[in-house]
Amino acid sequence: MKIGILLCANLERAQYLYKYVEILDILKCDYEVIYWNRLLSNYVIQCNGKFIPFDEKIDSYKPLIYKSKKYFKFICFAHHIIKKNNYDKLILFTTPSVISVWDLCLGKYKGKYIFDYRDLTKEYFKPYRKLTQKLICTSEIFITSSPGYLSYFKPEKIKNWILCHNTYGDITFKSNLCLNKKDPIKIVYWGAIRQLEYNKKICDLFGNDKRFKMIYHGDGAYIELTNYCKERDIKNIEFTGGYLLQQIESFAEETDILFNAYETDFVTTPSLSVKVYDSLEYRLPMVVSKKTYMESYLKKYDHVFCFNISDSILDDLYEWYIGLNENIVLGSFEHLKEEISTDEEKFKKIMKEFVNHETYS
Repeated sequence: MKIGILLCANLERAQYLYKYVEILDILKCDYEVIYWNRLLSNYVIQCNGKFIPFDEKIDSYKPLIYKSKKYFKFICFAHHIIKKNNYDKLILFTTPSVISVWDLCLGKYKGKYIFDYRDLTKEYFKPYRKLTQKLICTSEIFITSSPGYLSYFKPEKIKNWILCHNTYGDITFKSNLCLNKKDPIKIVYWGAIRQLEYNKKICDLFGNDKRFKMIYHGDGAYIELTNYCKERDIKNIEFTGGYLLQQIESFAEETDILFNAYETDFVTTPSLSVKVYDSLEYRLPMVVSKKTYMESYLKKYDHVFCFNISDSILDDLYEWYIGLNENIVLGSFEHLKEEISTDEEKFKKIMKEFVNHETYS
């Protein structure tokens, strides 16, 4: 069994890949990872597989019209490698990867590939959504990082799906719970900084409230937001720019509340973000947006505060955090860990069946 893995992204941000290669290494599977090295970086993952980069720099934040030629080159590259190496099965991460080789998925690899679904992209466009639905149904296994995504398709036709959480591997507690009962309470965000206008409202809401200090780690719109805060003389919010995954542990050490709230748009509303699991592993109380799948999934847990920017809730947020009971919060983390671990065991079982030619049922 030789498996080809296609990733239309940088290795640095593809934490979901790490879990797969760990399992494939345990199963002693022969595999190769074809990926788009968008940053032309030397980043490597320690594993037994071979990596085949498509070295073409691209600005991921630009509109598609400026990136279409490079996408076409990536599609040609992916087809060439897959046909040349004649893999037995494929693992395809995210819709852009699957769409790139849709003809192979509906042809030679029909019923012989995993479609790992991580984000909504252009599913608001009906023909794109229809093709994606077809590719979901012709996969051997459809794996999604959030059940919330199923509502955008025809879930009654998706028989072969399983949940795979946005974790790097098995959940392990990497730090002790440490509740800060002194001002300022440090609220920290890490990840790509998008939704510029929404984050301007966040800056206005928290700006110069002495009870809180906010720190944003990440690339994207951080320069615009830095200037926005300077113009308004907001002194309790700072932006540090891009980072490496290895730095998250140090970010967690300076965090009282992990900020995981977004404007409820087409992409963010159905997702379970990576920070859900960062909050769990570093045992950090967390803020999520109301009217999202994250709220419905997490509202039963005591370490989660549901947030709506239109509400005047800073007093409520402050009182919630100050009133947290350590034993109750520790129990909340334990219960979520158990739920996720059960899901992950099911995922590992399905991966073993996929590699061993067994039929998914």
